[in-house]
Amino acid sequence: MTGIRDKYGLTLKQRKFAENLADGMTQSDAYKFAYDATDMQGDTIRNKASQLAQRGDIRAVVDALIGERMRLLETRGVSDRSKVVGLLRQFAEDTARPDHVRLRAVELWGKTCNAFVEVIEDRRDRPAAAVAVELERRLSALLSAAAPHVTVIDMLPERVNGADDDDDGSGDSDDAGSGDEEARDAHGLIAHAPVGG
Repeated sequence: MTGIRDKYGLTLKQRKFAENLADGMTQSDAYKFAYDATDMQGDTIRNKASQLAQRGDIRAVVDALIGERMRLLETRGVSDRSKVVGLLRQFAEDTARPDHVRLRAVELWGKTCNAFVEVIEDRRDRPAAAVAVELERRLSALLSAAAPHVTVIDMLPERVNGADDDDDGSGDSDDAGSGDEEARDAHGLIAHAPVGG
């Protein structure tokens, strides 16, 4: 019987060892349950199991078995989800059911289909600098390396409006729309900031 091999070229015991590994057993336990290891020392079992687990044909079978099980779980998950959605649809559309049951079915149906987005609003009073630091952290995570480097701190009103401190103090402006120009300058910080910061 030792000459029988599967399509991967494994003997029955090697195949059982691979199946045990795919089931999540340790290498030693997988070896004990696949081979007659009753008279073997623990170190010997560990060494033989380790050598067997490192073989390419064994690893290929373990990977194939795990992949097959993952596909089955995914298929079963999709099938179960379809059944749930179908039942919720039936409950929601069944006019013989009480309104509160139908409404609950619609709500659960919507949640199952991700029709609702939960928004959490933070209403804590925090200093502008703390908010700016948090925004800076979040924005830097979103911006790619090729995007212009602009800090939220640079866009704070006191920084943007601080650009007016360099004027001659006369208070008169040559531009009728100086407020609009300040807004364009603030936008200019974003649009014309140097790349790579």
